[in-house]
Amino acid sequence: MDDIILNNNWNASDFTSWLRKVDVHMVSTFGLAHDDLPDALWRDKYDDGLSPIEAIESTIEDEWADMPEMGDLWYG
Repeated sequence: MDDIILNNNWNASDFTSWLRKVDVHMVSTFGLAHDDLPDALWRDKYDDGLSPIEAIESTIEDEWADMPEMGDLWYG
């Protein structure tokens, strides 16, 4: 049981670091962090092995498809 708890803590820490990288890219492009925008499945994207940039692109195409301005800002 202790191994499971330790592993979950490591994953949580690693996910937090990954999410900070998402925010660095988002703030530089949108001027907003992930928690300033509509919800997205960030943990699922992390668990799927997406890089922060791939996760943002996936979110723009999926969860934020109804906000074309996000794609305009991201892709230029």
